[in-house]
Amino acid sequence: MKEIKLPQWGMSMMEGTITDWLVQPGDTVTVGQTVAEVESSKTTNTVEAMHAGTIGKLLVEVGATVPVNTVLATILEEGEWADDQPAVVPPEEAKAAEAPQAAPRERGPGVNVQAVPLARRLAKENGIDLTTVTGTGPRGRVMVADIEAAIETADSGNAPAGAGEKMSRMRKIIGERMVESLRHSAQLTLVTTADVTEFAELRASGDGAKPTYADAVIRAVALALKDHPGVNSRIDGEGIVALDDVNVGMAVALDEGLVVPVIRNADGLTLAELAPITADLAGKARKGALGPDDFDGGTFTVTSLGGQGIDAFTPVLNLPEPAILGVGRSREVAVRDGDEVAWRRHMTLSLTIDHRLIDGYPGALFLADVVGHLEQPGEL
Repeated sequence: MKEIKLPQWGMSMMEGTITDWLVQPGDTVTVGQTVAEVESSKTTNTVEAMHAGTIGKLLVEVGATVPVNTVLATILEEGEWADDQPAVVPPEEAKAAEAPQAAPRERGPGVNVQAVPLARRLAKENGIDLTTVTGTGPRGRVMVADIEAAIETADSGNAPAGAGEKMSRMRKIIGERMVESLRHSAQLTLVTTADVTEFAELRASGDGAKPTYADAVIRAVALALKDHPGVNSRIDGEGIVALDDVNVGMAVALDEGLVVPVIRNADGLTLAELAPITADLAGKARKGALGPDDFDGGTFTVTSLGGQGIDAFTPVLNLPEPAILGVGRSREVAVRDGDEVAWRRHMTLSLTIDHRLIDGYPGALFLADVVGHLEQPGEL
């Protein structure tokens, strides 16, 4: 007998909620076949069968939340029977109903509608009847975005004249994290300028897909982090832990907020290798196609507003990371060259550090190294 367990998609994942079973007991499955859909803290993903055989028993019901590595189902090999297997884990509603001395619960409208747990919870909190919501997920499942749209529709119908728009769930989460970041760290921003004239010329002379200025900054950051381990670290209790991996997050702006997918082992990638990876992650982010692993393990973040014409800004730390680099626009400036004036292309960089573990001086040395790499694009 083989087991299907809940995978751990990323180091930060601790549990998952079964949102749908795509197989039933007695079904024959092959290696790699999708058997269930699971929602974790950041995204919805699928569980695949690691062995071929016949589904014996589904051990976790739809709606139940269980820790990673929990056995979700069994797979029977030839000649085996589905006897003496563990008890089924019921959904949260069923657990509450089975509690001693618990009062009977009325099953309200919409309980039989297929919906992801977060959507069901959001609907309950906002008085939305699930039976009135059209699901856009697989097989008509109601997703969080469907409930948010229903809430906005309800609010627009009930709001008095002049009432403001209600914040989306993502907007609320971003706000909470930004406040938490500012409250639990000592943030200091250092600003400098890099001469990216040679990189601009390198881009203009190349054929095919061209690396962006943000790509160059990510590559320069990755190289500098290897020489400044104090910037590639984090606070752990009362100590400071230097991290071996250099995993650079890149902030991607969406209509509803920001997401930060991570480029792992960025220090081992050339600029030519890095550029298609960042383009792919940005594309997946805008399509909502990022998976849990895409967000996990970041040690440093790069965020850019250069494309929006911003010269400099104060980026907020993406805790528990100790630093974040803001990238401004590249612009032509007149620079004195002996007795003459030369036009050069400059770009402003804004480094926010957590002063609890990085002082201004080592932060400035790190930023100077980033500038040095950008001004020598052959090193990238």
